[in-house]
Amino acid sequence: MADWISPNSHNDPDNKWSSESNAYDDSTASPAINAWGDNGHFLELYTPSPILCSAIRILCKRFTPPSSYYSANVDIDWFYEGQWRDLFDGLLGSGTSWNVKSLASEQVVTGMRVRHNSGGSLLLLFEVDFYGEPVATRGLVGGGLAGNILTGKGLV
Repeated sequence: MADWISPNSHNDPDNKWSSESNAYDDSTASPAINAWGDNGHFLELYTPSPILCSAIRILCKRFTPPSSYYSANVDIDWFYEGQWRDLFDGLLGSGTSWNVKSLASEQVVTGMRVRHNSGGSLLLLFEVDFYGEPVATRGLVGGGLAGNILTGKGLV
């Protein structure tokens, strides 16, 4: 049965984020933070195992000192079919409610990545989740898998 699934690991390829695991700690009070003035650097977030995914949800906002919060301007990509694919690029809501972004059709997804598109501010990434179910529980058939079950370590 499909449900919201939190990432369980991350990669900060440019070392421009701090508190990265806060983006998936199941707390909407503790953000991962994109370094001041270092917009344009992705934080990659990975699923516990491949999931048949139809959407992601994200809770984030842009902070400009001393105390101003704004809608976040972000670029979000999914990782499926062996490559990063664009999902969304633009302004999200105010950061006080979840923003849901959907794929046109379900895909076997293993990650997503987010970057900040606004200079002169911080991106506060409070939480992200994938909507779907682990492929192993679904018993994916087709696409050349011919009834095999796909797990995080390959076909069994």
